[in-house]
Amino acid sequence: MAMMMTCKEAVETLASSREVSLYGKMKLRFHLLVCGPCAWYNRQLKVLKAAIRTLFTVYSSLAEAERKRLEDSIIVRLKEKGAGDEGK
Repeated sequence: MAMMMTCKEAVETLASSREVSLYGKMKLRFHLLVCGPCAWYNRQLKVLKAAIRTLFTVYSSLAEAERKRLEDSIIVRLKEKGAGDEGK
């Protein structure tokens, strides 16, 4: 078993929802201390997870009509974005 975690292992561990052993947590923590890109990825992942939690909380508190309007608006924007990317 390698003492140093690779970037690939770190990213997989950070993105996973499975439980990590104490040894795995220690290896990850050390890796994040010495690897700037993985530490940055970890911070971005935390921001993204917090934003998703906030969005879910706001979304779940909306009335059904507001949810439908929001969903339709997102779909329209995604279709507009996709149509602009076809020529690339």
